[in-house]
Amino acid sequence: MPDDLPPAARRLIVELRALKDTHNLSFQDIGRLTHYSRASWERWLNGKRPVNRSALESLLVALGNQNTLLPRLLDEAERAAASTAAAPPAGPLPIAPATPPAASGLAVTRPLAQLPAAVADFVGRTEQIDWLAEVLRSSCGAPGQVPIAVVTGGGGFGKTALALQIGHLLAQHFPDGQLHADLRGSGPAPRDPADVLNGWLRDLGQPPESLPADLDAKAAGFRSLVAEKRCLVVLDDAVDVAQIRPLLPGSCGSAVLVTSRSRLVSPAGAVLEHLDVLPATDARCLFSRIVGPPRVLAEPAAAEAILAACGGLPRAVRLAATRLASRPEWSLDHLAKTFEGESDRLDMLQVEAVGFTPPTGMTGEFGPARILSVLSLFPTPELPLPAAAALLGLPAGRTRRLLEEVVDASLLGTVAPDRYRMHDLLRTYALEQAVRDLAPADRLAATHRVVRWYVHTAERASALIRSQSGCIVLEPDPPHGLTSGLADSEQAVAWYTAERINIAAVSRLATSLGCPAEARLLATALLP
Repeated sequence: MPDDLPPAARRLIVELRALKDTHNLSFQDIGRLTHYSRASWERWLNGKRPVNRSALESLLVALGNQNTLLPRLLDEAERAAASTAAAPPAGPLPIAPATPPAASGLAVTRPLAQLPAAVADFVGRTEQIDWLAEVLRSSCGAPGQVPIAVVTGGGGFGKTALALQIGHLLAQHFPDGQLHADLRGSGPAPRDPADVLNGWLRDLGQPPESLPADLDAKAAGFRSLVAEKRCLVVLDDAVDVAQIRPLLPGSCGSAVLVTSRSRLVSPAGAVLEHLDVLPATDARCLFSRIVGPPRVLAEPAAAEAILAACGGLPRAVRLAATRLASRPEWSLDHLAKTFEGESDRLDMLQVEAVGFTPPTGMTGEFGPARILSVLSLFPTPELPLPAAAALLGLPAGRTRRLLEEVVDASLLGTVAPDRYRMHDLLRTYALEQAVRDLAPADRLAATHRVVRWYVHTAERASALIRSQSGCIVLEPDPPHGLTSGLADSEQAVAWYTAERINIAAVSRLATSLGCPAEARLLATALLP
């Protein structure tokens, strides 16, 4: 350890090393438990950098350790560091110039620092941070090539928080300034890039009366002002490439970080990173950081139930944790029981505020809202393309095009080609919308179609595997010509393997629809 470490910091490291040795953990083990890198833990436990509070709390939670000494030592170490930083420098104070620089007639310029504050309790996403930071720090291969990174994901997945974390981390690498714009792409009125450029041009020193009127001229003026500079441009919540193209610098010393719900916001040459839900360890760490480790350690089962209800969605985890933090009289078990009712869970987590709303302009008979409502009628979160087509009552080709548009809007996920998955919270929300907006006859017709498709496909698979037809007489054709696509027994076995959970769920659905013969056939299909 460095010789100049303050006593509290030194003792904190000694105690942390003892905890590591007690549990016989390697740095790799600690990194896996806390989702912080092995290299970071090596630096912290060697005294090369101050110990990260979030990482410490994550470790204690992961080990089920109610140690109060370590957090107290960290408090003391941080106070000591703060007092040292605030102490006046030794020696005589510098003498201020008698005449301020502006008096000489020279313009006083300073780098822009427009980034909003980063989230103080941000946790996880270390691999994405390291990768994207490396992309943005890298020098381009040829003049005029600007490093661009695009972070996509659904509402509430933490895109903005991640971008700000990376932006502040890289600020020192872009000494000529950091520019930021909220493009409001997920709202009803996306921002005009001309408006953004007007603000930037004024901030960069161009007189308001000389601002050009034409968008292309504004963009050219912006590129001229930041040429030969090292600037970081952060464009948050972009709607499409056309919105961000005028806002890109033209020199390779700068870099651009974009966030968007659309997976299609990708200028040529950009590096893409799509955010998924938080890993369980990170979600637990974020929850514990806000609620407080003692409360989480006192009710671990209730904490896990709450986190399961949040489905790894960062904003949902934060909302649930903040609600508990603001109500110290509540037990975690009280909130967990509240979440047992799906409607109550949606209300408590403010699901619409979390971001499960279709983007502007994506409406109509088969817009995302209707598609998601219909898909929510399926009895499991994951379904294949033909099942989705049967629910929607459309041919497979058109269904694929529609579903891929919803995937591009980050409202639906994919687990394999032609296989889709809805987030649990979104599915619950969409089912409420289906009950409210879809006619009962339409809901019934959709579910009957998907049962028919599974029955027909199970019959075909059974015939291929056992060389015999099924035991009930079915309609001659599956709905909308959605054939099974199974050609031999090997494909039939693969279908049964992939669809086992769905077949059981659809069998129960058939029973609830008053179709006992279909339910029995599907149940029989699951027998070895």
